[in-house]
Amino acid sequence: MREEAAIDLPAFDEVEFERRSLQCWRDWKGGELMAACAEGLTGTPADRPAVAYWSGICSFMHERADALAWLDVAHAGCSADGAALPLRLRAAAAGVVVCVLDVSAQRDVASWCERAREFDRLPPGTPAAQAGLWRHLARVCAGLLSDQDTPDMQASAQWLHTELGPLRTALNRHERLIAAQVLLNYHLASQQYDRFDSLRVNVEHPALFDEAAPLLRARWLYTYGFVKYHAGESDDAEPYWVRAAAVSQQHSLSVTALVTALAQLRLEVDRGNLVQATAIEATIDDRSGAGRESQLALLHQMRARLKMLEQLPGIAKTLLDQAIATAMGAGATKTECAAYDADMVQVLIALERIEEASMRAASLTEVHHGRNGEIFRCLHLLIEAWRLRTEDLQGSRRALSAGLRLVQQLNFRMFFRLQPGFAAGLCALALSWNIERVFVLEIIGRRKLAAPPNADHHWPWRFWEQMLGSTESRIDGKRQTAGSTRMPSKPVELHRLLCCQTDMSMPMMRAAAALWPDDAEGDTDRTFELRRKVEENIARLRTRLGAHATVEVSEGVVRLNAACSNSDVRSRRLLIHQLQVMALRTAGLPPGAVLHGIAEATTLIISIRELSGGTLMPGVEGVAWVNDQRSECERDGSFKCEVQRLG
Repeated sequence: MREEAAIDLPAFDEVEFERRSLQCWRDWKGGELMAACAEGLTGTPADRPAVAYWSGICSFMHERADALAWLDVAHAGCSADGAALPLRLRAAAAGVVVCVLDVSAQRDVASWCERAREFDRLPPGTPAAQAGLWRHLARVCAGLLSDQDTPDMQASAQWLHTELGPLRTALNRHERLIAAQVLLNYHLASQQYDRFDSLRVNVEHPALFDEAAPLLRARWLYTYGFVKYHAGESDDAEPYWVRAAAVSQQHSLSVTALVTALAQLRLEVDRGNLVQATAIEATIDDRSGAGRESQLALLHQMRARLKMLEQLPGIAKTLLDQAIATAMGAGATKTECAAYDADMVQVLIALERIEEASMRAASLTEVHHGRNGEIFRCLHLLIEAWRLRTEDLQGSRRALSAGLRLVQQLNFRMFFRLQPGFAAGLCALALSWNIERVFVLEIIGRRKLAAPPNADHHWPWRFWEQMLGSTESRIDGKRQTAGSTRMPSKPVELHRLLCCQTDMSMPMMRAAAALWPDDAEGDTDRTFELRRKVEENIARLRTRLGAHATVEVSEGVVRLNAACSNSDVRSRRLLIHQLQVMALRTAGLPPGAVLHGIAEATTLIISIRELSGGTLMPGVEGVAWVNDQRSECERDGSFKCEVQRLG
């Protein structure tokens, strides 16, 4: 049998190649590094693991998705002992760093974490075990990816933090930004939010930051915005994403531009800005992102959130199912899937499948660990609080109290981000029961939550009319009009008249007749004059309230925005209506159910008594609509008979 001639590989100077490649890395000359790797790749890459290693680094520098594939070849081509050990360890460390910094390129994360731990299995005297930057990066990244926070990981994080000082020289200007991004993720995972700003001050030192590679600058800006966003400071995230987008566009960084656009889309969806969110989504091409399936999954997720904003939860669920399937097909980690899982819980709430949403959140506490596991426990408690509010009052209170305490511990103020109405309903419940009142008011103010249907007099209404026992107007909690025996101005009187109506609305001409009874009957000229008066005072009321949308006129009906305005009269009336419904619901039920109804009614009765402060608009006499409302309030006062029916 004829033997085939052996193929002689061209002479390859590995020492010179390493020197040249290292210099390209320090100077961030990706093109030259690519050329050097191309020259060295004659033959099988496994025969030259150094070339495979630097090819992986080159792919990272050019935002290509095959970085881990090259590093895998490099790691496999080096033995676990001997002269090739340092290269093997560098390949392992670079692998976990890529998994953290380029999430969309992740694959075989558990395997990479295991390889990175080879550093810690070496005897202490081994020179490779003392390797500085890559050893510390490997420890922190492996801990992040496996949700473990060990003393060694903490020590390595501190080493990186120290070396980021502007006078330190262990790291070059590019390595500084790599280490800084890893630290940002570490501080977010360990909830060390107070370290973000000090880290930023060190990193964005002009003499060092401006000289770093555009890719790393753009990625740092994106990552800083990312951690600020997830720490509940979304307004602070936006300027960094704007800067990241500008750097990405200037230097044609397509992958970073895509993830930044997706982040900006997420922010506009959170704000409820449908027009701006739709405009951003229209600029995103499904084919962008270098063919990375995980980024396509993220795009499906953002489109699902957009559909939630459009009040189309059914379509949102379909898109989210696609996102989850795509992410799992791309080998997404549990940490990555946590965001999809949280969105699905909220979609189920929007579809009014509350019990299913609660069960899913509970099961996810077993799937996820660390902060993500605690977040799902928090969501489960809050959903249970809402689900039990009419079935088990005490159980609902306990769940709500525990859930809000956990919200504070996790700094998780954006709970139910896609369901602000649901979040507002929970906040209203907490205020009614005096649970974490100061913290809840802070959440309402920071998130600008609109008043939900179950909001009562404890809610921080934008416009509040006190009319029982005393007369007072408040705007944003500030007193506007003192109680007086004289009639208020017509715009204020119009506001109070509407605030006495359960639905906050009246036919415009009926309101006019109430305010100007002498002009209500007469000829056509008087009718026109009456219309002119009411239209003029509607305009004056809008000016007084400072927002056009708070007073609407449609099809001859004038209406207040029930999410902004309220009064003690209306709140009391709505509570009494709930009590009446409860009395009817418990009629004829067995004693145990009746007792449960009485326990639930007690809270309502206490709230009604808090609002029963006396006569409507005391001191105002001879005004027909005020007298009519006083009669209504007297009839409302008969709620005691409803309590007797419950007993």
